[in-house]
Amino acid sequence: MKKAVSIVLGLVLIAGISANAQDLTTMYSTVKVTGSGLEMEQIYSMANLLELAEIASEEAELKELCITKSYEGKEISGLDMKKFLSLCGAEAVDEDEDVSILTGEKTVSAGDDAVIVLSADGVMPEDGIEILSDETMICDVREILMGDDLHYEMHNRAPHDESAEITFSFNLYKDGQLDITKTLTTTELETLALEHPEAVYGSWYGIIGNEEDIESMGTGGYLDYYEGLRFDFLLKEVLGLENFDGRAELFGRDGEVFSTIEDISYFEKDAGAYYMCTSDGDVIFGKAIPILAYAKNGSPLLPDHEHESEGYVRSTPIRDYLKDLGMEEIKLGVVKNHSGPFVAALGDCDGYYGGYQMETSGDCVQMDIYLN
Repeated sequence: MKKAVSIVLGLVLIAGISANAQDLTTMYSTVKVTGSGLEMEQIYSMANLLELAEIASEEAELKELCITKSYEGKEISGLDMKKFLSLCGAEAVDEDEDVSILTGEKTVSAGDDAVIVLSADGVMPEDGIEILSDETMICDVREILMGDDLHYEMHNRAPHDESAEITFSFNLYKDGQLDITKTLTTTELETLALEHPEAVYGSWYGIIGNEEDIESMGTGGYLDYYEGLRFDFLLKEVLGLENFDGRAELFGRDGEVFSTIEDISYFEKDAGAYYMCTSDGDVIFGKAIPILAYAKNGSPLLPDHEHESEGYVRSTPIRDYLKDLGMEEIKLGVVKNHSGPFVAALGDCDGYYGGYQMETSGDCVQMDIYLN
């Protein structure tokens, strides 16, 4: 059995590219790969792409995936986007779909020569994922869309639509008495997301260590990509909350409180105040705004923890392909979309929540807020 190449953040070289503490934000920059030309939505960080490049450099079947080009006097190293999309399953569906590149500001048609940039003269991009296409460098790439956006991340098709009527409840207490209750179905939550894309947020969350000591992490360190609606938006727009002075309790499906936010002003901090903690103990600020998530690693969350239930996605086509080559312990392409359909994904925020812990919790069905 072949052993997959492991990525060590904060240390020496990955695919010949310098990786130090300053690069950590770039390492967790993310591109969403989706559209009608694929069978599922897929999420890849820069760290994932570098891992893929490292593997490709050692596998004869994948050597053509990595290419080098010259651009404005610099040597650009990266992944052939057309071959990358093929690994994502594009050939199995439709080769003739138009491919678009979406940034934070615009949408650009992808050329046949497009390259997902991993480095320029051996240095990673500073502003997230970049793609070189038709001699133009496209920065801050958020999404590669092949065909039409079918919103694979939502519960809008069988069997995921069986979760359409599952509800999440907000209860607001004033002076110890229940004052307001608002309930959203899965469909209503995702409709809000479609109507308010500015309130949709996705990032990497996980459980690492405990609230005090990273050394107690043990085998519990992991990160998954969750997408959903910002809690501050939901509390203001759905519950009508104006005064963020109080505490909140989060409930699981069993009716038990599994987490408490002692100061709900936590939910309305500037984005830069929230941080994620990697499995190496590195802190990355601005990457973990609190959300109520409906999707995990690009797939809609299932309402149970069963790994064999209909609609469960274990991994992406790239991971499946690499496993067929004998690589069992690779990190990229894991999905495991169980324990939903709602997840409270809560980033660390000094003085308000967390510590050395990034907390995510499945089976979150209710939030009770007690105003002071």
